[in-house]
Amino acid sequence: MRRIRIPLPPVDERKKVVEDVDKDRRYAIDASIVRIMKSHKVLGHQQLVMECVEQLSRMFKPDFKAIKKRIEDLITRDYLERDKENPNLFRVSHKCLIDVLVQPDFKAIKKRIEDLITPDYLERDKENPNLFRYLA
Repeated sequence: MRRIRIPLPPVDERKKVVEDVDKDRRYAIDASIVRIMKSHKVLGHQQLVMECVEQLSRMFKPDFKAIKKRIEDLITRDYLERDKENPNLFRVSHKCLIDVLVQPDFKAIKKRIEDLITPDYLERDKENPNLFRYLA
């Protein structure tokens, strides 16, 4: 059996890679917490952490401290809020629910596009009427 030496990347490059991985993991933890809370609406701290670990264990082994930090960050950004009587319970904030409740009004969007079709602003493509050409 032969040994092959693989050179390690420079220290500054390694730091950048670690920072990028940490950043990606923070986004994954945030997304997992928001998904869980949107489905449950109200959940205790321990249950939230356990479900988050269960969801993320397919991608990486999440750190409990990192999950706690992300929960606190989501509270400060108004995606979650603590229950007033029991601080171990979390509720989904209204800011988080707006994404679920607001559905686009496609008829209004279509009417607005039709209003924009003028000789000096927007025109339909001659070959494909579903495409538009910006003129201004």
